[in-house]
Amino acid sequence: MLYHLANNKEVQEILFNETKKILPNADDAISPVFLNNEATYARAVLKESMRLNPISVGVGRNLNKDTVLSGYLIPKGVIPKIFLYYKFLFKKVKIYLFLKFRR
Repeated sequence: MLYHLANNKEVQEILFNETKKILPNADDAISPVFLNNEATYARAVLKESMRLNPISVGVGRNLNKDTVLSGYLIPKGVIPKIFLYYKFLFKKVKIYLFLKFRR
């Protein structure tokens, strides 16, 4: 997340302003209520960062019985994998594009 913020000054400034508005005093405590109800832009930045760089690159399941997926028979014991991380396919994606609509 910090990498993406460092490369996008506009998002960094909006996030800083949201933080100053919600927590005017640096000594104020951060509560779960604050994070759920008031830090909407911060949550959006975190979600976008996780979309751009997910923790896991894929999901696998161990099939305990023969299964048909899209017309293909997958035998019991096979571990089909779904890859979630296709960053190399979208090299020209504009980072934080949707955040501009969340002001």
